[in-house]
Amino acid sequence: MFYRVTRQTILIGLTLLSLGVSVKAEDNTAEDDTAEEFPLIADELGESRKVWLQNCQTCHAYGIAGAPIPKIPSQWEERLQSPLSQLYQHAIEGFYGESDTHMPARGGNPALSDAEVTAAVDYMVALATYYLLTKKD
Repeated sequence: MFYRVTRQTILIGLTLLSLGVSVKAEDNTAEDDTAEEFPLIADELGESRKVWLQNCQTCHAYGIAGAPIPKIPSQWEERLQSPLSQLYQHAIEGFYGESDTHMPARGGNPALSDAEVTAAVDYMVALATYYLLTKKD
């Protein structure tokens, strides 16, 4: 599935985030499927997953503003070759990428600590790696 990201899409997404609006699909079974398929979640990454669900899934579960979706391996192959410190930096400080993609600093939540942001990144990296190794797009 291809989504064209425009400046308008980014502005709408950022506006929704700033207003505290959570954009979720009607059928929220993706969370449950992930927990069943990805066994590390409950043990090692449980707290990281909570941060992700509360702050990151709005964009990263649906591709808003070009956010890479962890369950789509092709969107993560190149990112997983980058140093983890670069992914942390982009998540903490914010990042404008190619094709009008945008990662707001701290996912748009300035109250998140560096540790919480890096934990969410660790969760996404682990999830993306899992899907890259076990699934096809």
